[in-house]
Amino acid sequence: MEGKHVIIAFVLALSFWGSAALCAQEKETDTNEVPSPVEVAKRQRELDEVKQIANRAALSALTGDEKFILRESYWNGNLAPGKAKLIQVQLFRRNEYKFWFAAPERDAKLALNIYDSEGQIMEAATSQIEDKTNVVTLEFEPELTGTYYLRIALKTTSERPQDWAVIYAYR
Repeated sequence: MEGKHVIIAFVLALSFWGSAALCAQEKETDTNEVPSPVEVAKRQRELDEVKQIANRAALSALTGDEKFILRESYWNGNLAPGKAKLIQVQLFRRNEYKFWFAAPERDAKLALNIYDSEGQIMEAATSQIEDKTNVVTLEFEPELTGTYYLRIALKTTSERPQDWAVIYAYR
């Protein structure tokens, strides 16, 4: 039982520690250095481009008889090879969710998993969008309403950090 509490504490600590990354723009700068408005706008455009990759990948799931409804919420940032981030999400039972995790580099190998509030990995269908190695999807239907954690990771096959975006929809 103690091991379970350690895992929960670890997951929660990671989620709070990484919460700045959940909101979006990550840019390593000297704490005394403030980016200019031009730099901020350029960085936002770069992150918006990655979000558009995810949006284009989601289009087919957002139409038809059993379409998903895209949420306005999304997350983005920059991720180094071999690193992972947790994204905290509130999900409701009886809904089905689909997440799209995108990065601009086609050779970037992405991983996407979902964990419950106790740190247990949940069974979910994951796949890559056909002919695109830069978008991974995850479909999940929670049995219980609650807090869940998406774990996004960039495998070490990529040589440089990648901008990333995660969008999601429900039905």
